[in-house]
Amino acid sequence: MKDLQARFQAMLQKIPVSLAVRECNRLVALQARLPATATVLDVGCGDGSFWKVFPGVERLTVDGIDLNSHEIALARATGVYRSLQVSDVSLSVPQGCYEFVIGNCSMEHIPDIHRALTNLRHVMNDESRMLLFVPAFGWPKVLSTVRFLQRLSPRLGMAAAGALDGFFQHHHIYDEVSWKLLVENAGYRVEKVQCLGAPEINREFERNLGAAFVEFILKVGLRRYAPLRSLRRLPDNRFFEALSRQPVPLGSPDIVEYVIEASLA
Repeated sequence: MKDLQARFQAMLQKIPVSLAVRECNRLVALQARLPATATVLDVGCGDGSFWKVFPGVERLTVDGIDLNSHEIALARATGVYRSLQVSDVSLSVPQGCYEFVIGNCSMEHIPDIHRALTNLRHVMNDESRMLLFVPAFGWPKVLSTVRFLQRLSPRLGMAAAGALDGFFQHHHIYDEVSWKLLVENAGYRVEKVQCLGAPEINREFERNLGAAFVEFILKVGLRRYAPLRSLRRLPDNRFFEALSRQPVPLGSPDIVEYVIEASLA
């Protein structure tokens, strides 16, 4: 647990608490799936803060791709990536061949997700694996504020949930069956679907969401997260205990994301 706390604290040097909550949740799930050495394509790599704290990243060969040139510049400064490319994977086919292609909550932001998934097949072989972290359908309903509004009026609850998806620019929000069909329709075989989320984790995300909105807005002007350390604090031990139990099975009432593992069909 101390290792998780240290990595979470390192994330807080760069990103808001709510974002670190989700990133650390994915880190735990991904750590269990990646071997000690592997070639990795990080699709939608952003500023690279995730890999900066990933255990054993120095033994991995990680390349990144993102359509935002400024985020690519920030990712380059981390020193983690072997190579970085500014590109839209729905418009062009990436180069190379990788053992793992990872979409760390990036694919749902791509309008033409089918074309993006189809293009990514070209950097995989029969032994390669794709790992996608994607939002679960209805994920805002785990938040107490949305549940409260839902009790007052279904319209208010749905409006709040839709506003959150709109703020995070989610073009694709599906249940596990629909995500599986979408991935398989692009030429993959889905090997496994698991889930992320727990009451302690979701509470920590919601508790810090207001501060995260402030940081998101400031980032628009500053083009990076400001070091607002006063808004960032380490969660308690219950949060890290819940993290250590991730992922959880399908059907959990507290899920916010799916972990989809796929290979070429």
